[in-house]
Amino acid sequence: MGNAASGSSGLTVSVDPPQGEKISYLAGSKLTGTVYATTTGDEKKSDSDRLQVFLIGKEDVCVRYTTTHSNGNNGTTTQTHYAYAKRDIVRVSIPLIGVGTSVNPGNHAYPFEVQLPDHIPTSMMHTGDGGHCNIVYKIKVEVSGKWRNHNIETPIVVLARPPDSSPVPNFVEPTTQAITMCCCIPRGNITFGASIDDTRVGRGEVMSVNFGCKNEASTEIEYVEAYINEKIGWSAHGHSSKTKHKIVERRFNETDDMQKRSKEQMRQLKEDLDSEIRSRGLKDELYREILAAVQEGNNKATIEIPFTANHTYMGSCMSVSHTLTIKVKTASMSSNPERKMPIQIVTEVSAANGMTGDYAAPSAPLPEGWNSSNTTVSPLQGGMTANTVFGGGVTSGDNDIDVTYDPMMENLGGPVTPSLQALLKEVEMSISAKSTIEGRIADPSWKNAVFAQLQPNDLVMIVKKVTMEFDQTDVAVLIAPAVSNFTCAYIVALVRSVSDWMRTQFVQKLLQFCTDLQTNSGLILAELSDWERISTERDFEQALKSRV
Repeated sequence: MGNAASGSSGLTVSVDPPQGEKISYLAGSKLTGTVYATTTGDEKKSDSDRLQVFLIGKEDVCVRYTTTHSNGNNGTTTQTHYAYAKRDIVRVSIPLIGVGTSVNPGNHAYPFEVQLPDHIPTSMMHTGDGGHCNIVYKIKVEVSGKWRNHNIETPIVVLARPPDSSPVPNFVEPTTQAITMCCCIPRGNITFGASIDDTRVGRGEVMSVNFGCKNEASTEIEYVEAYINEKIGWSAHGHSSKTKHKIVERRFNETDDMQKRSKEQMRQLKEDLDSEIRSRGLKDELYREILAAVQEGNNKATIEIPFTANHTYMGSCMSVSHTLTIKVKTASMSSNPERKMPIQIVTEVSAANGMTGDYAAPSAPLPEGWNSSNTTVSPLQGGMTANTVFGGGVTSGDNDIDVTYDPMMENLGGPVTPSLQALLKEVEMSISAKSTIEGRIADPSWKNAVFAQLQPNDLVMIVKKVTMEFDQTDVAVLIAPAVSNFTCAYIVALVRSVSDWMRTQFVQKLLQFCTDLQTNSGLILAELSDWERISTERDFEQALKSRV
């Protein structure tokens, strides 16, 4: 059989496709399978009788730590301990035999299907620092009541869907760093900036990084490199572990702007910088020069994301983050300026396109000794009617999260009174803030009662609940047209609240929705740095022109 598990007492579960096919199930696709059960007729029916199947996805972590104790002999003893934690990502329950159902003796096949949620993360297994952190999925069958109580399960592998939103570029604000030799001898300044075509990139895909530099120091730049670090952290019961390693690196070409300055050039630079009248103009001129360099792309590094990289993930027990660093390596004994930028590694489009997705009907062969004449096949169960719960609290300990049947699970998805507080709670608990917001905006009662009435600080609260920063601008773009009067004050509130590297993106993507841009654009410009103001000039021009 295909991905299958069996237990004692004649209970077996099989997940399609058939034997020999190794497959990852794409998030959003349909998974099918069959539970096979043999009953003898000796079981006594009770109100607790139940046969159900679960799709379970969870974070599963183990942290190794040590403690040191006195041994009473003026010495110490070190002991090694392990802390465990789990947290549900998703749980789907499909009842196969309900309370009061009469089951005849013999062989029974219970086909089921389950729709994988669109936005669940990719399966992952990582070991390090003596412990592990995993994202695991499984199909689990549970029998309860007075007949043959036991559980069986089979693991499955899930691949997250590629993002369907627009690219997330990043114009890195230039940084000017004083260069010193032997930590104290001044050698001038180096200013550099960069642009990234898309900070959201798939494994096997190429990220383009454009570099612009102005060496105003008497120290030579030996080379400039860009590299990506992957950092994985996990925690349990107050203890934590982490690993960090470089997954790829590339160097930029050498250009004239990287050459060191002569003594005469350094003297002239000092005179210019000492002039208060010219200093602001020189700074703007320098920023525009670097902006032009990165926009023209004359010095570009193409970085291919390795297939060994994990997907970026932010959970309750564990996280996977990726950082792009641009480092300027100067001569020996001199300082080496660098800038760090977050990136997001996701499922590559080519991988998802190569997957068939749904498996339309159970196709596993019958267990050994079974045939169609002695097997009772029940109607297909599950599909879109299955009960689904996203998220949950962190559970400490090495035991599995309890999946015992809860009657309340059948009442999930009931009506929720539209309110800002209810929306904030949903976004906080969701595995995809974007899909949660999309669903609520599509509901007229939520759109009119909540989104249309949002004030600037309300929008900030929603955006800040989105733990994955790369999704924050997407959420803001979804909400802005639903606000009854989206003004410049909303952008001002956002740029004051979000991470520095995202401020320009919010301005660029939200200007089009401002109803008062012609009269109040100055409110936004007053909040921007020199670099942000220069790098968004074209966006303001285009947005204002569209309103003429």
